[in-house]
Amino acid sequence: MKPEVWVIRADKSIANKVENGLLVAIGWPQMGDLSKLNTKEEYQKHYQNVYGTIGSKVTTGANQLYRFVLKVQIGDYVLTPLSLSREILIGKVIGDYAYDPQAVSTDYPNVRNVSWYKKISRDVLSPKLKGSSGSIMTVFNISKYLPEIEDMICRN
Repeated sequence: MKPEVWVIRADKSIANKVENGLLVAIGWPQMGDLSKLNTKEEYQKHYQNVYGTIGSKVTTGANQLYRFVLKVQIGDYVLTPLSLSREILIGKVIGDYAYDPQAVSTDYPNVRNVSWYKKISRDVLSPKLKGSSGSIMTVFNISKYLPEIEDMICRN
């Protein structure tokens, strides 16, 4: 089975910890430990209960958490843009989801361990991949660019 490719953003305040800690981390700390939720509907209901919002904001937020916890798998590739340097970390997911407020910070308690392969300039991405990786969402899939990502990993 081919690995998926995910963009998982790191806020600039935690970028160094993400790179040096060999992990990716996302926020939504009020949601607590997400390991007991199993369906999109459960994520959406919990999100709505926690944040008191309705509509597309619930769907967008809850679905990003759902993807991070249940869709991202060990062996998948991850790209993490570093906004301060215009670089991108490329790595492979090596750990299951964990709720660990001490790993990075209490504001980013949802984590997964990653083995970083390399850091590249955003400018070496193809125009289409560069455009796709620029979404404002925190967690999203760009698996249609798998061949380009694997080629970049193999290059020196």
